[in-house]
Amino acid sequence: MVLSYRLLRHERFHAQIEAFRQRFPKDENALLTALVKSRDDPTGPGAEPLTGIKTLALQGLLYRLHVGSGRGQRYIYLVQNKLEIVLGIYVSLELKSKFKYDLPAIESIATEIMEDWIGKRYDKFKLA
Repeated sequence: MVLSYRLLRHERFHAQIEAFRQRFPKDENALLTALVKSRDDPTGPGAEPLTGIKTLALQGLLYRLHVGSGRGQRYIYLVQNKLEIVLGIYVSLELKSKFKYDLPAIESIATEIMEDWIGKRYDKFKLA
């Protein structure tokens, strides 16, 4: 079932995407594919719920996707089903084999982005 949510980029996530593009120019299409996949079917095949989240308000909302093939990176996003939006949270600049899930840091970024959304600071977001 294709849901086709709106994918929104917070300015902080946008900066991560730009850094990813500079560091992995050959993987840009793979990242774009992951972004589209998170928008079109955010909890579908390949999307893995992020476990171990301690912040109650974020539990069950954070997902991860693999970017690219083989070595790849990770893309983490937040799904708001009621609003039909996906908020990009984090894209790793480390290869999958070297990436360590720093859950407190990811939760901190997700909380900041959610607070901007709840606080209606929409100028910090762009439709992806």
